[in-house]
Amino acid sequence: MRFRPFRFVPFHRLPVRYLAPNLVTAGNMMLGLAAVWSAFRGQVELAAWLIVWACFLDGLDGVLARLLNARSHFGIEFDSLADHVSFGLAPAALIASYADNLGIGVWDGSRHSWLVLAPVTFYVVMAGVRLARYNVQTLELGEMLFRGLPTTMCAGIVSVLILTLIKHGNPVHSRDGVLIFTSVVAGGFGLLMVSNLPLPKFRKRRIRVYGMIESVLAGILIILGFMRRMPEVLLAASCIYCIGGVFVGKRFERAYFREQERRLNMAKEAERALTRISEADDEIEDDEEEDEESREEGTISSIP
Repeated sequence: MRFRPFRFVPFHRLPVRYLAPNLVTAGNMMLGLAAVWSAFRGQVELAAWLIVWACFLDGLDGVLARLLNARSHFGIEFDSLADHVSFGLAPAALIASYADNLGIGVWDGSRHSWLVLAPVTFYVVMAGVRLARYNVQTLELGEMLFRGLPTTMCAGIVSVLILTLIKHGNPVHSRDGVLIFTSVVAGGFGLLMVSNLPLPKFRKRRIRVYGMIESVLAGILIILGFMRRMPEVLLAASCIYCIGGVFVGKRFERAYFREQERRLNMAKEAERALTRISEADDEIEDDEEEDEESREEGTISSIP
């Protein structure tokens, strides 16, 4: 079972190692709130970069929890709440603010505002569903694969996509184009979050060279993110990881279930073999009993 009843631990008795990952999670939530406020004020670029930084912190808290052996049920729930703020509410506010800056009048209550607010509301709800499903999913493949695109990945792609469009002069200018863009981005990523697409997690690789390459690439992306440079590189890297990861995840999933089927067949064969052995033992016992009865009958008939 994934969860046990929560036992309250006084703050002064809490091991210090649990503070570090939870403080990083709190920082993730604060960046998400700052992104929401920035989006409401029309500072779209700042809001997008704040979401990107929150993505980095979301990865850091998990790393710290594993290194310090500080994983807990509280940390899981706290991380989910922070993720819903930073990767559910903040990207929705970012998309709405981007559309508002392009003349849709989202915050002014124009007649077209609902065409933006409806898909971004859908995005927020799907982010909540995705996080709740992740918390209660079974452990089958759970340590190796994501089911559906993580909220962190979706929020990061949305942010760097908008940053790339702003950097290249906002090629989408028309009202219809902006409405289509917001509907496709918010609705599409909302559906991808609750899909069953398998995506491999970042884990320590058995082949050290692959692990080193991943670490170097991740370091470069983090540096670019904190320097607020080259969002198109971050966008390309995220898309390559998602598209390539789905194909790798599908192959891994098929291999995993083939192995499970092979083990199940082996268990069935072993069970059938044990059944045959048991039946043979029963037949031998029956034969011995018949032989003993026949010997007893022969002994009785030989008595004058």
